[in-house]
Amino acid sequence: MMERVGHCGDGFEWKEQRYGRNMIVIPLMVSNFLIERELGYARGVMGANFWFMCETKRAVMEAGRKALDAIHQVRGVITPFDVCSAGSKLKQNFR
Repeated sequence: MMERVGHCGDGFEWKEQRYGRNMIVIPLMVSNFLIERELGYARGVMGANFWFMCETKRAVMEAGRKALDAIHQVRGVITPFDVCSAGSKLKQNFR
């Protein structure tokens, strides 16, 4: 996973043990993003982003919970990140 998403921290990411697992910690705008260093995978379709245009954090979380409730009604769909920040930048600084 370091090759795929680990370097999104532009060199500020680090590896550590959490929850008895090997994790990559990627600092983001609001909190840190944690992902296991090794994952399995299967064929499927992926990807979706939502832009929440809200005036308060509470409103964002309420809208996000409602979106997750609707998404979870679809069989086979997972939401590994649930509601999370995703600050955009022009490019990554791959070392």
